[in-house]
Order: sequence, then C-alpha cells, then structure tokens
Amino acid sequence: MLIDNGVYDSIIHNGLNPTTEHVRPYWLGAVHAAPRDVLVIGLASGTWTHVMANHPTVQTMTAVEISAGYLDLVASRPEVSSLLRDPRVTLEVDDGRRWLRNHPERRFDVIMWNTYHWREMSTGILSIEFLDLVKSRLKPGGIAMWNTTGSGRVVATGLRAFPRMVKFGGFVIGSMAPIDLDWDRWASVLAGYRIDGRPAFDQSTPEGVAALRDALALRDRQGTGFGSYYWLDHAQLTATHAHEAIITDDNLGREYRRWQDRFRR
Repeated sequence: MLIDNGVYDSIIHNGLNPTTEHVRPYWLGAVHAAPRDVLVIGLASGTWTHVMANHPTVQTMTAVEISAGYLDLVASRPEVSSLLRDPRVTLEVDDGRRWLRNHPERRFDVIMWNTYHWREMSTGILSIEFLDLVKSRLKPGGIAMWNTTGSGRVVATGLRAFPRMVKFGGFVIGSMAPIDLDWDRWASVLAGYRIDGRPAFDQSTPEGVAALRDALALRDRQGTGFGSYYWLDHAQLTATHAHEAIITDDNLGREYRRWQDRFRR
C-alpha cells in the first residue's frame, strides 16, 4: 500500500487474477474496440499503467508522473518493473496538465487519470477547463477515463464537457462520439489478456475462472446502487447529476467543499 503526502494512494499488485475492485483498468476493453495510443496521467505505483500497457491492441503507452520518486519505486518492485523495459512505454516526469499543454501535436485513443476529488490540487485535473484540454488531445472516437471518487460534481462536469458518458463504479468514461460499449468483446479480451506473458485470468485455475466470472458480472449490474461495481448509462447519469454545479479552475470544485456540500444538503 502506498501513502502519498499523508493520503492513501494505491496498492501494488501484478494485475493477475484481479478481484472486482482491481478489474477497473481492464474496463478499457469494454469501451474501446482497438485502443492503440494511450496516455496515463499519474503513474504512481504503475499497476494500472502496467495492466493497460498489456492490453492486446495497445501499441504506445505514455505515462506522465509529477513525482520522479515513483519511477524508483516501480523499478524496485518485480510486480510492475517490466514497465521500464517495455518498448511500448514512455515515462515522462512532468505535471500532467502542463505536459498536455506543451504537446499540442499528440493525439490519443485513451487518456486516463485517477485522483481523489477532495485532494489538494485535484481541481487541476477535474475542472471543465482541464476536460476541454483533454478533449483536444483525443483522436476521433477517443475516450477519457477518470475517477469521480463518488463526487456528483465530477460527474456533472464530465456531462458538461462530453456529449457521451458511461460510468463504471467510481469511474466515468467520456467521449465526443458514441461509446462503443461491447460486453461480448470485453469477455473475449479478458479471456485472452496476458501480462508479462502470463494470463491475467488463468482459466486453468479455479481462481482465474472465478475472477473472470465475477468481472463479467458487471454487465448485469446496471444502476443497482452505490458501490464500486455497477454501471450507469448517459441518460441515468444525466438524470442523477446534471443539476449539480460543475468544477472550474476558479471555484476549486469540491477540493475544499466536501464538508460544506454535506451540510448544505
């Protein structure tokens, strides 16, 4: 488990036989038919980048991390250290928003980032201004994936930025085009998913069979309640969150308003 600046950050694992909680980076296969060029803002432990870099159609993975110390951590952990030897992966030490601004020529099929909405400086990668920047760096049909950590204002901001959205647990996926949600394709991708040459869902073991079964159960859990393992379509998200105030660079969104919002309701 990693603690960054006094806040829980992530758990290092090798991505094999993932639980339903760890299956989130694999959702890429459910919402994009053939992602080739992927940008991850925030490497941290490298676990999610490791999983997504091994998606069967990914050709290039760029990961931008503001803290150089994480690269040393990744190098020291055998679960994820192969990232540093993967020819498809480029690691950049920089602020993610600044990197996007300084590379207007780059375009991606997928841009993914992860933060807590109440964390210091989170507005910088949750605001409508940041989402507009992300949109400008997506290829046609590209998707953005980011964590809401339960914030309705994060969802509302995404709805303002993207005409198409779907939500898996705490994560939202936004796109300027219809989202290609295909459960059969996802099942096929997961069954054949390999990380460092080993099956992520090893169908020769009871644990691997159970992990794949549990992952695929998501398709039958549409809008079933609050939690980490259900999904909502665009209409459901709009009905639930479109009335909420959006996050801007100026209002700091919910970065400092968690308790105020709670008492105001």
